[in-house]
Amino acid sequence: MSGRQQHYIPQLLQRSFAFRQRGDELQVYVYRKGTAKPFPANTRGVGQQRDFYGGPESPELDEAITRTENRLAKVLRAVNGDNPGTVPPEDIALLIVALSMRTKTVRQALLDLASGVLEAAKSRIPDEAASRALLEGSFRDGKQLDEAIDRELRNRPEMNRNQRRQFRRFAKDRWASEFEKNERKYAAEFRDSLAQHIEQLSACAAAIGDRAFLQALSRDPSIPERTARFAGFEFRVMNTGAEAPFILGDCVAFATYTDGEARLALADLDDEIRIQRLFLPVSPIRCMVGQMLDNECEISVGEINRMSASLSLELFISNMSECESTRSLHGLIGTSVPYSTDEALIQLLSESE
Repeated sequence: MSGRQQHYIPQLLQRSFAFRQRGDELQVYVYRKGTAKPFPANTRGVGQQRDFYGGPESPELDEAITRTENRLAKVLRAVNGDNPGTVPPEDIALLIVALSMRTKTVRQALLDLASGVLEAAKSRIPDEAASRALLEGSFRDGKQLDEAIDRELRNRPEMNRNQRRQFRRFAKDRWASEFEKNERKYAAEFRDSLAQHIEQLSACAAAIGDRAFLQALSRDPSIPERTARFAGFEFRVMNTGAEAPFILGDCVAFATYTDGEARLALADLDDEIRIQRLFLPVSPIRCMVGQMLDNECEISVGEINRMSASLSLELFISNMSECESTRSLHGLIGTSVPYSTDEALIQLLSESE
């Protein structure tokens, strides 16, 4: 993935969904949100963005992802080969984790998180009464006032013990009088300063979200902690048979949870709402499915495709031009909320620290 046009849907995954190959060039049908019809496109230009993982001044992450892709390519060739059942479960878990984490969908979720947190902070700026109460509580904290007086006394070594005692009493009385006289003014300044600081942060919410995304990937694009979490899953190959082919959404991999909802394959929400099944379409005829050993239930290709399309941010690709099944999927792009709680995203970030 060298160069500045960096793929968040890896070409190594898109390759299997191509309907035409001419030399090194592969073409897929792109179903983009907001367009009337699908269109053919070279995979070099699909699912990519200039400097998505960093520009020339910071190429380390892009280079690390390229190294990871070399390993992922071997796993992907194996699962698309004649004996996919022999691929070690930990390799499939690695494939799902590494490919699902680096998507534009996850990046946008983190941008939304940063903006949402700051919007919530705006609504929680204390009113005048609460601001005065906070300042008064700080004022009543004798420890902080004593520390401030001690710092001042250290600059006055010439004072004797009696003078220090008098200075301490004078400073406390003066501060009490000053606070009582200017309490409203201090409370207003406190609120204005807090609001200004949050506004400044809001102006760079996108940069904050981007930085969180890149930091989450920078340590190790495969995030081994998440890979290890799926060690208890049993992975199998699901083939389409006579059904419509699998599509590949820009969410890449996704999951169903024990509450019956489909979301990004990020993390368990709590002790009761846990990841139940994992899905990664790897070709039009094959999808890798992971599930807990005590959970077995049937699911159709149509259901998997509907989840893939609705959880995608902008597009999905297929080896087929428009037909009845893909036409209905086209209208589903971006209609599902890809994550349920901010806690799932925060846990995702904590695993990269």
